[in-house]
Amino acid sequence: MLKWALGITAALLVALVAAFTYLNAEPVSLNLYFQTLELPLPMVVAVAFALGVMISVMVYLPRVFFRNRKIARLQRHLKQSNEELAKLRSVPMKDVK
Repeated sequence: MLKWALGITAALLVALVAAFTYLNAEPVSLNLYFQTLELPLPMVVAVAFALGVMISVMVYLPRVFFRNRKIARLQRHLKQSNEELAKLRSVPMKDVK
C-alpha cells in the first residue's frame, strides 16, 4: 500500500514539474553582478533548489559526525559498565555482622 502511495505521489510531482516547465519555458534574466545570463526559469529554479540542498547538507554533516562520535563513546562506556557490573555480580557476598 505504501509503495502505491509513494508511486502516485512521485507521479503527481513529476506531472507538476512538467506542467511548471511547460508553462514557464521563457528565459529570464539572471544578474550575477559580473555577468548577466538568459536562462529558462525552470533551470534557474532547479539550480537554486540544488544549491539550497547542498548548503543544507554541508551545514548538517558536522552535526551528524559529532553525534555519531558521541554515540560511539557512550556505547563503549555502556559496554565497560556492563562488564564491570557482571564482574561485581559474580563476586560472592559475605554476611556482614
